[in-house]
Amino acid sequence: MTTATQTATDKAEYIREYHRNWRKANPEKVAAYRLCYKDSSSAYIRKWKADNPERVREHSRKHAELHPESRPARQKKWMQANPEKSRARCQARKARKANADGKHYTTAENIIARWAVYDNKCWMCGAKALCTDHVKPLSKGGAHYPANLRPSCTSCNCKKASKWPFPTTIKAWAVGQ
Repeated sequence: MTTATQTATDKAEYIREYHRNWRKANPEKVAAYRLCYKDSSSAYIRKWKADNPERVREHSRKHAELHPESRPARQKKWMQANPEKSRARCQARKARKANADGKHYTTAENIIARWAVYDNKCWMCGAKALCTDHVKPLSKGGAHYPANLRPSCTSCNCKKASKWPFPTTIKAWAVGQ
């Protein structure tokens, strides 16, 4: 014996399946429709996502479970397209783990501005900078405020590691004298 709810559910599933098949059979019509109503549908989708965050999270979680290979590729692509923001995210994560002051204050824009002050060069030796260094290391109680961040090359950053207090003759130290 079927109930009214089961019948309604079956009917809804039948309609969804019908539309899925129609969209597969008519991709050019679907593309034309989406092109024509692009702005209004984008606004609708943004509003729906804002109104239904739990459903969006659940959908994202299910998608991640079904397609575990897609996330690393997407992340890598984003990191290559946004190196400054990627660097800032890594620094912010380290600061959160260390429970450092300024962990919620410093943004990618702050770090980019600090690098510009040093002309994107290592603050210790003047070579091309590739890392962001905490002058007073987080492990020694340093903060994650922009004033404590400076660009550095990989070799100087590795050499300095978590040394504090830092030698007064930085340039001599960086070149190994």
